[in-house]
Parts: sequence; structure tokens; C-alpha cells
Amino acid sequence: MKTSLNITTALGFYDTYFNLLPFFKSRYEVFEYLNDEVEFITGKQPYKHFNEFINKTAG
Repeated sequence: MKTSLNITTALGFYDTYFNLLPFFKSRYEVFEYLNDEVEFITGKQPYKHFNEFINKTAG
């Protein structure tokens, strides 16, 4: 997997989310993994829940 974007940014989170999809059983699992990783790095989760992320990416 090749990505040079920072997952703590909206674009980096989005790009990494789609790059990781083949490695997880569900879209929700990818989201939870990334949300937790960003929380580990920054101390806060970028999205409160999966639907918030989906609504922002659809928008």
C-alpha cells in the first residue's frame, strides 16, 4: 500500500480508508481502525461515528 497523505487530515483519512478496504471484512471495520489510529496520534477522534464520515464523504 502506498500513501503519502497524513491520516490526521480529512483527505489523508479518506484516501487511506479506500486503500485499506481490501484488507478488512467491512467498511465499518476500516473506519473504526482509522478513527482509533487518529485518536492515538492526536488524542481525539476525527469522526463521532461511521455515519458522520459517510455523510461527509458523500457530500
